[in-house]
Amino acid sequence: MHLPSEYKDNVGLLMEHVQYVTQKLEFLTRTQTQDSNLDPLTGVLNRQAGEDRLRQDIARASRDTNRLLIALLDVDNFSHINENFGRHIGDVCLTHIAEVTMDNIRKGDWISRWGGDRFLMVLWNFNNGEPRIVLERIKQQSVHTPMNELLKLSLSIGACDYQNEVDIDILLGKLNECIYQAKQTGHGGIEICSK
Repeated sequence: MHLPSEYKDNVGLLMEHVQYVTQKLEFLTRTQTQDSNLDPLTGVLNRQAGEDRLRQDIARASRDTNRLLIALLDVDNFSHINENFGRHIGDVCLTHIAEVTMDNIRKGDWISRWGGDRFLMVLWNFNNGEPRIVLERIKQQSVHTPMNELLKLSLSIGACDYQNEVDIDILLGKLNECIYQAKQTGHGGIEICSK
């Protein structure tokens, strides 16, 4: 909204101030809306924004017959980290995992803090071998924390190849099964489930 400000009398000055305040309010409203979609700790999408984005991406993938890989990343023994090193160090670890993941995915792919020590990640239109390579790279780079040898992380990853056939609730249930299977193989397992 642009208000006339070319008048240099008191009304013109008042109009300039009103315009300035209006612009600031519009900026703050946009910023607040954007910030409400982000997890305050890690800076990635929060759970609600992640669920909304996942529903949109599934609808788009169904409509355009695109392939998605949807992965759930879980920090192994996270409660042990919090208990032995403190919640602050646990927060540093979660932030580190979010950064490593963001650095290793393409533009258009995304990550969401799914809750506690879990992240949901979506990869679009990948080649046959690429998803496992990306997941392995994220898993390997997550091990190297800012605390170096003092604390090493381990991620278990469960993933599903979405191909236009599953309701979102069924998909999330399948992801939970995959992460459970990945954890059964030991710390740092990766399990990619189809249908």
